[in-house]
Amino acid sequence: MVERAVSRRENLPKSPIVAKARFRSSLRRIARDGVGLAGATFVLLVIALVFLSPFLGLPDPLAQDLTINLRPPGTSGHPLGTDQYGRDLLSRALWGGRFSIAMGAIASLMAIGVGVPLGMVSGYLGGRLDSIVMRTTDLLLAFPYILLALVIVAARGPGLFNALVAVAITNVPFFVRVMRGIVLTIRHQPFIEASIALGATTPRILRRAILPSLLPYITVAFTTNVGWLILETSGLSFLGLGAQPPLPEWGSMLAEGRTYIGIAPHVVIIPGFAIFLLVFNLNLAGDLLRDLLDVELKEN
Repeated sequence: MVERAVSRRENLPKSPIVAKARFRSSLRRIARDGVGLAGATFVLLVIALVFLSPFLGLPDPLAQDLTINLRPPGTSGHPLGTDQYGRDLLSRALWGGRFSIAMGAIASLMAIGVGVPLGMVSGYLGGRLDSIVMRTTDLLLAFPYILLALVIVAARGPGLFNALVAVAITNVPFFVRVMRGIVLTIRHQPFIEASIALGATTPRILRRAILPSLLPYITVAFTTNVGWLILETSGLSFLGLGAQPPLPEWGSMLAEGRTYIGIAPHVVIIPGFAIFLLVFNLNLAGDLLRDLLDVELKEN
C-alpha cells in the first residue's frame, strides 16, 4: 500500500497557491512575447471571422453577377472587389477560410489519431514491431509530401475528401517519428518502471502514464502542423485535385483567378495573402505555445 501511495504521489492535485503562481508566470511570459501574442491573437481573430461569416450579412459567395465582374477593392458594397464572375471576394475569402482551416485541422487530427498510437507502441515495445514501423515510416518520408499526396489523390480521384485523406496520410510519418523519439526518452523513467512493478498492463501504461506525458508535445505539433497542412490542401486544390469550383476555398480561388492576374491581380493576391498571413501567424502562435509548454515541462 505504501508503494502504491508513493507511486501515485505525482498524480495528486497541485497546491492552489502553486497553480496560481504558475498561471501568473505564464501570463507574464505571454506578455513578454509580443510577436507570439500578436500571432496567436491574429489566428483567433481569423478563426472567429471565418466561422461567424454566415452571420455577418455578407453576399452569397456563390452568387454571380457578370455586370460587376473584376471590380477592384474599394468598390461600393464589395470592400475587396469581385472576381471574374462578379462574386464578392470578401465573402468568398471568409467562406474559403472555413474550408481551408477546417481541412488543415481535420487532416492534422487524422494524422495524430494514427501517428501518435503507432509512435507510442513502436517506441515502448521496440523489437521487430519497431523495426517494421520505422522502415515503413522511412519509406514514406523518402517521398516529398506533395508528391505522395498527388499519387494518393490520383489513385482515389479528385475531391475535397480525397485530398483530406491524402494529406493526412502523408503526415502520419511525422507524428510517428516525433512521438517514438519522445517515448524512447521516457520509457525508462521511474514512473514507468513503477507502473510495471505494480503489474500494470501495457495498454494501461501507454494510456495512463505515457500519453499524458506526450500531450504537450502533441499540442505544439498540432498547432504548427495545421499551417503546413493548409498549404498542402490549398496546393492540391490549386492543382484541381482538392476543392472543386465553384466551392470557395483559398487554393481553388487561386487556381480560378490566375488567368486574370494581369488585368485584376486582386483576385489572386487576396486568397494568396490570406494563406500567407494565416500560416505565418500559426507558426508564431506555435512558437509561443512551445515556449510556454517547455517551461511547464521543466518545472514539472
